[in-house]
This record gives sequence, structure tokens and C-alpha cells, in this order.
Amino acid sequence: MKEVALKTKINISTEGVVLLVDGYEVHSLSILPEGVEDGVELNVKFNVETYIDPPNGWKYGFPKPYSGSSITDFLLANGYPEQELKNDLGHTRFFDQVVSPVLVDGKLVIVSKEKDIELKAITETMSMLYDLPGFEDMYRRFVNTLIRDQK
Repeated sequence: MKEVALKTKINISTEGVVLLVDGYEVHSLSILPEGVEDGVELNVKFNVETYIDPPNGWKYGFPKPYSGSSITDFLLANGYPEQELKNDLGHTRFFDQVVSPVLVDGKLVIVSKEKDIELKAITETMSMLYDLPGFEDMYRRFVNTLIRDQK
């Protein structure tokens, strides 16, 4: 399971608080988080699980949560027949499913938009620099700077 920040709309009703991602209800809360208003959109951190759905998987109980091990080993260990492996696994589908919001001390974890934008820019820059000579040394200095800034 991984943690992912998703743009989330908060809807408040008489039954509680509903968290919507892309217009779909992904979770409901019985109490309203502090400082959150109806209709507001926030970047909320969620626990997300990756699922695997091989061809004809419905016959064998798929989709199932995927552990990230070898695809073939995982499929066989989870009841997918060996004869089906001979078919084209290129049509195997992977998708993420929201499990629950991340709560710390009973509160939603809200990620600021500025940090998301900053992290995306850093990631894009690092991927462009990956092939440059001396990248490893530059990356080591970058990580050390991040660690120093966290203290």
C-alpha cells in the first residue's frame, strides 16, 4: 500500500462528511475535520492499493491487490492457471484503488498545493538530469541538502 495526495472535494450532509475524488465517493467520515468547509477542494493524502487484473481474471477471482512481486509468480500463487499464462499477458490491467484517507491523530492529512508543485518541478528536473555526467555526485548533494533542511 502507498500514500498518494489526491485532489478531493469535501461534501457535508446530514449523514456526515463525504470525500469525493474525480466526482466519485471514495470515503465518508462521521465527523467534520477541523477547519474544513463544505464544497472546498483540498489535496488529501490517501492510502492507495494497486490491483492486478489479468486476461480472463474474473474467472479466478481477479482483480486482486498486487504485492509488487514477479507478475507470473503472483498470478500463479493467487489461483491464476498456468495454461492462462500462455495467453497474452500484455493485456493485464493495473489500477489503483483508494482504501482510506490517511489520518494522523484522527485528522485528515492535507498536502499544500505549493509543496505538490515544488515536488513535481524537482522530480521533472531530476529526471532530465539523470543522464548527465556527474549526476550521482549532484544527486548526493541534493539529498544531503534535503536532509539538512528537514532538521
